[in-house]
Amino acid sequence: MRSSQFISPRPSSHRCHGPAAFLLFIGLLFGSLSSTFALGSVDDDFSTTDSVRALQSQIIELIDDARKAVVGVEIQFRNRRGRPFGVAGGSGAIVDAEEGIILTAGHVGRDANLDVTIYLHDGTRLRGKTLGQHLDGQEDCGLIQIDRKDLESLDESDRLHELPIGDSSKVDVGDWVLVFGHTLGIEKRPWRPPPARFGRLTSVHDHVLTMDAPLNSGDSGGPMLNLAGEIIGINESCAMHPFENAASSSAVALKYYDAMLEGTCSGKTLPLARRNDFDHLSDEHSTLPIVFEPADISGGRHANDVRGVFDDAVWDASDWTLRLFVDGEQIGLGLVVDESGLLLAKSSELDPRKQNISVITSVGLQEKARVIARDPSLDLMLLQLPPGDWIPAPIDQDVKTDAGSWLVSAGPDAAAISFGIRGLDTYTSTLSDMDGAFLGVRSARTNNGFGSRITLVVPGSAARQSGLRVDDVLLQINDRDIDGPKGLVDVLSDFRVGDVIQITYERGGEVDQTTARFGSRNVVYQTDQESGNVLVPVSRRDTGFGRVIQHDSFIKPEQCGGPVVDLDGRFIGMNIARSDRTKIFALPAVVIRESLARMKRQMKTEKAWIAVDPVDLQIPLRDKDGVFDLHARDAQVFGPSARFSVLDEVGCILHWSTLRDEVLWVIDAPEPGAYEVSIEYACDPDGAGVPFTLTAGKEVIQAVTEGTDRWDDFRETRIGELEVGEVKTLVISIKPTRDPPLALMNLRSVELIPIID
Repeated sequence: MRSSQFISPRPSSHRCHGPAAFLLFIGLLFGSLSSTFALGSVDDDFSTTDSVRALQSQIIELIDDARKAVVGVEIQFRNRRGRPFGVAGGSGAIVDAEEGIILTAGHVGRDANLDVTIYLHDGTRLRGKTLGQHLDGQEDCGLIQIDRKDLESLDESDRLHELPIGDSSKVDVGDWVLVFGHTLGIEKRPWRPPPARFGRLTSVHDHVLTMDAPLNSGDSGGPMLNLAGEIIGINESCAMHPFENAASSSAVALKYYDAMLEGTCSGKTLPLARRNDFDHLSDEHSTLPIVFEPADISGGRHANDVRGVFDDAVWDASDWTLRLFVDGEQIGLGLVVDESGLLLAKSSELDPRKQNISVITSVGLQEKARVIARDPSLDLMLLQLPPGDWIPAPIDQDVKTDAGSWLVSAGPDAAAISFGIRGLDTYTSTLSDMDGAFLGVRSARTNNGFGSRITLVVPGSAARQSGLRVDDVLLQINDRDIDGPKGLVDVLSDFRVGDVIQITYERGGEVDQTTARFGSRNVVYQTDQESGNVLVPVSRRDTGFGRVIQHDSFIKPEQCGGPVVDLDGRFIGMNIARSDRTKIFALPAVVIRESLARMKRQMKTEKAWIAVDPVDLQIPLRDKDGVFDLHARDAQVFGPSARFSVLDEVGCILHWSTLRDEVLWVIDAPEPGAYEVSIEYACDPDGAGVPFTLTAGKEVIQAVTEGTDRWDDFRETRIGELEVGEVKTLVISIKPTRDPPLALMNLRSVELIPIID
């Protein structure tokens, strides 16, 4: 999928411009369906449970067959000397099984005769070459051919499946569509088939169709199907909202199909390897208008009359659900799991500095709740409610659902919050590179077999800041022994970004200890884990839950924690995170029961939650020659919206959209005296003029954001001076003083420079 290189709070279409950028792949298929895929369209009626149930059956059958024709592709790019310099990934669909022809997007293929690695739906890997490609704005299609030898080597049981290209001129606004693609890239360990998503057409044009079925980078080139299983569009681009997505129409693919089969490349905006750098699409203007009319969350799949069909399904579930508030702000939903008033909720949306939590029932009853246990591995906390007539969710149920089944998210108001389909039969959510702990060392086995010897320390990493050096031998992390490099990886896998650890190491025959606070990897990752849909942020903790149910409902972070039920109102699981613009993760009932048992045992041995001082969450940052250079990657981030994202080698804080958002650092023993304070930030002129404060202890600097050219145009700006007294540690905090209209800023760093008379 094509999307913007940098995240801006301003609505615009997302387009990817480079091998490492996010691609939304769309695939159009050519050929005939097998006889087992003879599906006709259902009645357009969506007003009764029976009609919805009939559509569910059709979706399940359609997914089972259509997914077999969807592929993932990785294309090798080479420089003018023929040396490889990058790999782009996307999706496609097999349109001619006999000849091994795959339809994808032109912005994925980019040129003819490039090497391609093709992944079938089950992970089977084949070789191939790009054929012709066409890209002119949203006219976006291309062909790939599987290597003949690889094609002939397939067993009869591995026979390729294909999909037909349908007639996009016969579709109408409101038609239901199904899309596939390798969202956010091809996941290989463990293998993940391409997830399915469902929605309705929101506009129809000759060359492009828009829809509210959510897409993301990696979906580019994947197919958009009608309910007869025909390709009517190629996933092509998306706008800021998750319900604004576009596909190049099948009419475009048919128009250029024969020419592409012959290897012809065309279109004003197509970059060719022979002439251009692959980092950018052509700067020429398209001959066609870019179509992205404003969509409406209250229309299409999300219309009240459509969502209202599922209200009966959540009637009972509303009794199990409460709203959680801190300082008058809803931070999530809670699930009652015991008649005694035990409440299960998502943990990471709670500011660790806060202690008072209120719950509000559907009838407006407000009660206090206290945290009595936590399960960090699943981002869950267990709260105790006061005595009352609490109705628990039937978490002892284990209801089986297939990919394509309706999943309905409930709140306390006896009305469905949202609904979607299950996109995969099974999925394991591992920690992403953004969320996983990064120590910043390379290591090798020691001669005596104990510990792990450091061979490289990454500049700016947690290891470097903690004082570790090459040839130090890591012995323990938080009293856990390290058994070689693999043992180090195993220990680190249990930690997340921001965790503070104690490291025992040996240097020159002497054993010593140090502390480290895990940071993020300094790599280019502009993913929807942190952005994508800028206008609706993802959950603060959005990966690393293990066994989950993935569905494509529209759930905001503050709506996570509530129950998910099927069409019959049976308990399926609990929404735990909005992970990107295409998916919500829910914990299945069996995982919830296991976690609840762990937390009940924990209650007997550990103290309950207490408010945390920010100083205890961070190792104080040290100065360098008297100067404190405070980077975004080292900050603590609080509030409902602000997030750290690695958009380049530096990274920055994004999404400051409320006055409750705050970013802070703890610095170590600053020299008393005056300091000049500068910040490096970017702010689009349309979002400028927002007042904010920088606080250091009792000292306050008041400032107002100034506009830069764009949200990625970073500049260093002096905002004032601070007088620092004799202190052991000092907390530096930045927060807006009113809600920004777009976002406060994209912040890279704060610099405190001593003023010398």
